[in-house]
Amino acid sequence: MSEYSRKLTTMDLVITVAMAFALGIIYMGNAVLWGIIESIGGPITPNIMHPLWYLAGLIPAFIIRKPGIFFIGEFLGCFAELVAGSPAGPTVLMFGIAQGAAPEAVLAATRYKKWNYATMGAAMTSAAIVSFIMDYILFALYLAGTAAVIGMLVLRIIAAWIWASIGIAVAKGVAKTGVVAGYPIAKEV
Repeated sequence: MSEYSRKLTTMDLVITVAMAFALGIIYMGNAVLWGIIESIGGPITPNIMHPLWYLAGLIPAFIIRKPGIFFIGEFLGCFAELVAGSPAGPTVLMFGIAQGAAPEAVLAATRYKKWNYATMGAAMTSAAIVSFIMDYILFALYLAGTAAVIGMLVLRIIAAWIWASIGIAVAKGVAKTGVVAGYPIAKEV
């Protein structure tokens, strides 16, 4: 990263804020979709959608590739969801902190040098696990029974890998437009 500084720039923050707020609105739609899927398929099935809630961190992080971007994007995405009227209320901000911090730890373990599917899948999985623990405690998931709890966690982890590939594809799609030409992702598309 000789010519590409790890210092956050105004443009880094503008890109992150724009994506986070756009995804925060999508997060609201996901909250509605969650309820529909749960009413049709029971408490396990909507966990396939849960990792969509981490994309406000993943997409700008995969584009910008600097420390803190996953956290900032994820927190701001959750903030946008709250402002848009999230049924989870202010607890959504706690989730934003946890779902942003866990992936940052994964990225920090690579010293922010590995930007591939395995790293992003692991980052998304860390968000899935930490959010599941929070859901388990805050929303009494244990009342669903052991088999259901295991099913929820397994599906959420599998979904984290699926949504990681979707987030990477979206980031690469953004890069193909040329609007992030100064970022490392531009060399990959």
